[in-house]
Parts: sequence; C-alpha cells; structure tokens
Amino acid sequence: MARATSLRVVFCLFASWLLVCGLRAEETATTKREGESRIEFLRTEIARHDELYHRHASPEIGDAEYDALKRELHALLAAYPEFGDRERTPVFDDRDGRFATARHAVPMRSLAKTYEEEGLRRFHRAVVERAGRANVRFVVEPKMDGIAISAVYEHGRLVRVVTRGNGEEGDDVTRNASAIASLRAELRADFGGSAMPERIELRGEVFMDWAEFERINRTEAREGTAGTFAHPRNLAVGSLKASDDSTTRERTLDVVFFGWGEWTPQDSAPATQDEFRNRVRAWGLPVPEPIVFAEDEDGLVRAVLQAGEVRRGLAFPTDGVVVKLDRVDARETLGEGSEGPRWAVAYKFPADEAATTLRDVRWQVGRSGAVTPVAEFDPVVVAGANVARASLYNPAWFARLGLHVGDTIRVARAGEIIPVVVGVDASRRLPGADAFTVPTACPSCAAVLSNTMGGNAIRCVARACPARVARSVEHFASDACLDIDGLGTATIERLVSAGLVRSPADLYALRIEDLETMGGLGANAARALVLSIERTRSAEAWRWLQGLGIPRVGATNARRLATLFPEPTELLHAITDEAVGAVLGSQLGAATAIEVRAWFEDAENREVFERLFAQRMGRPSSEVSDGPLAGLVFVFSGQLAGATRKEASARVKALGGETSGEVSRRTSHLVVGARPGASLRKAESLGMTILDEAAFERLLEAASTSATALDAP
Repeated sequence: MARATSLRVVFCLFASWLLVCGLRAEETATTKREGESRIEFLRTEIARHDELYHRHASPEIGDAEYDALKRELHALLAAYPEFGDRERTPVFDDRDGRFATARHAVPMRSLAKTYEEEGLRRFHRAVVERAGRANVRFVVEPKMDGIAISAVYEHGRLVRVVTRGNGEEGDDVTRNASAIASLRAELRADFGGSAMPERIELRGEVFMDWAEFERINRTEAREGTAGTFAHPRNLAVGSLKASDDSTTRERTLDVVFFGWGEWTPQDSAPATQDEFRNRVRAWGLPVPEPIVFAEDEDGLVRAVLQAGEVRRGLAFPTDGVVVKLDRVDARETLGEGSEGPRWAVAYKFPADEAATTLRDVRWQVGRSGAVTPVAEFDPVVVAGANVARASLYNPAWFARLGLHVGDTIRVARAGEIIPVVVGVDASRRLPGADAFTVPTACPSCAAVLSNTMGGNAIRCVARACPARVARSVEHFASDACLDIDGLGTATIERLVSAGLVRSPADLYALRIEDLETMGGLGANAARALVLSIERTRSAEAWRWLQGLGIPRVGATNARRLATLFPEPTELLHAITDEAVGAVLGSQLGAATAIEVRAWFEDAENREVFERLFAQRMGRPSSEVSDGPLAGLVFVFSGQLAGATRKEASARVKALGGETSGEVSRRTSHLVVGARPGASLRKAESLGMTILDEAAFERLLEAASTSATALDAP
C-alpha cells in the first residue's frame, strides 16, 4: 500500500514537472512568435519611414523616434538571432528610380547618433581608450539639415554629383546640382601649395537657407499651389531631385563640404580635418561654419551645448552637430563600427515642442483651388515665439493625426520658424469628442471638391470661387508680380465680395467712386490705390506673365518667356505650334513647357490673358528719371542686415535710380549683403562697382544731401 502511494506521488510529481515544462515551452514559443512578429513589424515600419524621409522628404516622426525603432529592432535580433538571416535590417536609400545611378568609389557611411550628454561622454571615453592617449583633439561642426551628396572632381573639374543613395551607389544629380552657385565647376588653384588631386570625392550636404525657405513658402502660400513646406530639408531635397531642372534653377540651394571619400593620390590627402577645411576653402568651396575645437571631455560637452545655443541665430537649418577626430591617422587607428566610423558621432538637438489644446481646424482655399488645413489652438510658446495657428500640411497628414475637438496636440516650429502640429495625445481625448473631418465641399463657395493625388490633395475647381479669385488677385498684386501698393488682403476680399473684381483684369476698370462706395477706403486711399494700379500698366512684361499664375512659371521662367516673346500676345498665337513647344522645352524644361501649353489651351485662361494684356500700355518706359542717382542701375545680392530689398530699392528709386533683379551689362552697382550668390562672380567678371552695405549707405547719404541741395531755394 505504501509502495503504491509512493508511486502515485512520484507519478504526480513527474506529471507536474511535465506540465510546467510544457507551459514554459508554450510560453517560450509564444514569446518567440511575438518577437518574430515585432521584428517583422519593425522592419516594415522602418522601411516605410526610410521611404518617407529619404525619397519623399516628408517624415512623419522625428529622428529620436526613428532611432528608437532601430534600437528596438537590433535588441530583438540579438535576442532572436534565428530571425536575423531571413531579411537584412533595412538600409536607408534615397534613390527614387528617376535618375541614372553611379557607384561611390568609397562607400558613404552614416554616423552613430546620440541625443544626450551622457552619450557624448561615452563616445569621448571610448575614443580616448581606443586611441591610447588621454587628450585627443576633436572638431565640432554644425550638421546641416539637407541631403548628402558626393561631388567628384578630376584634376580640379567637376565630373559628377551623386546622392548618398544606399551608401554604395546613389542618384546622379549632376545636371540639377550645376544650378548651385556655391558648387564650383572648376576648383581654384590650391593656394596652400599642394598639388590638385587627380581624383577626389568631396562629401557634402546640399541645403536651403532660412531666407530662401521663407521666400518660397510666402510665394506658395500666396499662390495656393501646394501649401507651405514643412522644413527647408523637404524643399532642398525636392529641388535638387526635381524632374525638371528649371525648378532647381528657380530656387537658391547651397552646399558645404565636410569630408572626403576617394583621394588620389592618397599620399596627398590632408593629415587633419583642419587642413582639409583650409584646402577646400582655398579651392573656392564652402565648409561648415562656425566650428569649435575641443581637447578634453568637459570641453567637448561645453562646445556641443554652446553650438546648441548659437544655432538659433544661424542662417541655415541645422539639426545637431558632428563631432569628429581632427587627426586622420587617429581615425585610421579607431576604424569602422557597425553603425559607422568609431571616430565620429552626430549629436542631435532635441526638438522644441509644446502641448496645447486644439480648438478648431480651418480649411483655406488657395489660388489654384488647393484646400489645405490649418489648426487653431490655445496660444502656446514654442521656441521662443507665441503661436496660436499651425500648418497641418495636407489632407493626408491631417487624416493620419485623427484630430478631435479639444485634443491635446504637440506643436513644434519647423526650424524654429513654421509652426506645425507634430502629434496628438489620444489618451487624453475627452469622451464623446467630435472628430474633425476632411470637407467634401469648398468652404468658400460650397462647390464639390475634387480629390487628387490619392487623398494627398483636395481642390475646388470652381473658377468663380471667391477665395480663388481673391488669392489670384493677391498674387497678381504682390511684390513679386505687379507690386500694387495699397492693395492688401482685406481690400481685395472686399472688392471680390462687392462683385467689383472677378479677375486681375478688373482692377484696371476700378474708379475712385467705386472704391468709396464699396466702403473701407477713404477718398485719399481710394485715389492712391487707383493711381498705384495705373502705374503698373507700363510694368515689364515678365511681371505680367508671372502674375498670371501659370503653374511652374515663377520670376525666372517668366523672364525667359518674355525674352522668347517680347510681345506677349505672340505667345498666345504661337503656343499650339509644335516648333514653339520644342523651343519652350529647351528653354524652360519639358515639364514646365507642358504646364505652359496646357494653361493656354484652356479657353477661360486665354480669355483672362487677352483681357489682361489689353490693359498694358506697351513696354516699360525708357525715360530717365530725375535725381542724383539717375542713370544708375542697382542689383542686390545676399541678405541685407539694415533693410529689406524692397526698402533698399525704394530708397534708390526715390533718388532717381533704377533697380533690377539680376546682373547685366546695364548694371552699374552690385550691393552685397551676407552670403551673396552667383551675382557677385558675374559682377566681378563684368568689372562693375561692388558695394557692401556700409558703402551703399554712404552713397545714399551723399545722394540725399545732393538732392536736398538741389531742391533748396
């Protein structure tokens, strides 16, 4: 009996052990399945974000969130190595299939990243340990936020510009990159005495500065063609990789060079980063500025944190700094790691964000009929500025956020300039809160909206839509086009609402009594506005062409059209000719030529064109103005510190001078501010007078004194 009982106990214990083992095995299998599922999800999600960031320049998440996904993937692959061979970890790739590809002689590696001070200190300690000495010299450079490129020079001549791509090969964007003024086609002789390399891959970043970014955004917002761009990086990528190089040429891009790949002969390569920078500057190419050197751990941390403070005043977008060893032989000692070179790291600055409460979403109608969403929320301070409205980019972005009334949203300022909604805290949503939806009818005229680009855009197609008409007139009257003083947004909307203006051509039929009857303008203001409109009848033809709002026709292409057709009405009759189409394609680019011809094939557009150009009084007057600056033509290049270009131009004109948007043989003076463009080199080649701002001010003061003396009784 006792023996039987003992056997039962043993059996029960054995059964329990089997059960526990089974449960543990089942638990292990479940955990493994969950791990495999999560790995597959992370691979797919990382690949999706790579596609958005590198090929479409429209990221949905920040760098910190993206790197967190990659860290989680690497941790899971370490825990479950059996899943690591099924598919390689995603590698970013900016190639999009529209360009020929070229292979890098030396692969373009990415950098390891850190977002915190402790990570920076760990990097320093690891470098010191591997280098075998306590003090090593680091260079801290601003990290431009643009698109990485490799410029290949052979015997000093530019032969190819290639994007990073997948690190091994990238898109050949040489044709578009040739529009970048700071990218020299031929290097200057090396003033340092070193021979020009036979072949060199200069690694750099193409970017757009804040001034150009704001200019394009103002134009886009005014025209309603695509809504505001979220960040200069998006715009820089889109401009460099545009299918039509005329788009690249209408926008000002810049480049800096921070390193190299191949350098032949190798024994002529620089020994330090500092030497490299001096060599590149001697060749006439730009390098990242400002830089700081650091030789110990605390000094490195101070330099990086200081860079975070000064970046707010820089003229270009930067999302962090790159810390790298100065000496090249020390770099070779450290070698490469799995994430990139062990001798460098990118320190990324945290984004400035603030939480607030969403109150409403307004849908704005642009000149082309594009309807874009704007969030309105409780005022909040972001990056030092008080904001209460922010872009929601486009309907697709708006839909992904899934916004409800009263939501707690996160607001950032793209590059500390453009307010944008970057996220929503759905966990704090009020029960029963109403969801905001994409409209199906135009908020201005109630016409049914057209859904285009797979939901990325909605458009009002009604030509008579009051909002479209108002934005069209606003574009025509803007500084970039006819520059009509006194015709602001509020006045335009009153004119449209009163039925006095249905197209820009109606402006020339306005009478003083019409404006007084409409209300909102006094007699003097009405008289001044009519006079201002009348003055534009003799404006240059290209301004009228740009004012039409033809897609892809900005100032540059409008000037080209005016050169091809000195009498614009010739364009109306010639546009359907195939030979003319070929000429347009060669001068404007194929995509722009298609847009121009399509615009003129529309009967209503042709009618607007005919009515508008019937108002012109011929070409600009060639009469010379009176005044001490009469006969002098001024061009401005770069960013002026003391005044806007419009203000500077007004001062010149008040003293009898003329201004122009580009350097020509008529130009007498080029006024240069910070970061002048290609105009400076052209002015130097033509031997014209070049003035800095101080000299320009002295000239104006002398002219003003002369004018006062002439006017004295």
